[in-house]
Amino acid sequence: MFQTQSRRATSTRAVEALYATGHWLLSQERIAQAIVVFRAMIHVAPHDERGWLALGHVTKPANNIRSPRALRSRIRSGPVDTPV
Repeated sequence: MFQTQSRRATSTRAVEALYATGHWLLSQERIAQAIVVFRAMIHVAPHDERGWLALGHVTKPANNIRSPRALRSRIRSGPVDTPV
């Protein structure tokens, strides 16, 4: 029981750290690195909408992705060519 709670707390902290890191990278205009971090966040916590929203915000202007389905497909297909 204690190990399960400890793992959840660790996972929560990891997700928060990923989000904070991605947000900081965006503030530094390091878009390509932010995309990598938000992809990792989505992998670790796919139900946390912040990762999806942040990634959508970052990739839409660069790639003109028009739907969430297209965004998910693009994310799973590999690196996004984003100008740095």
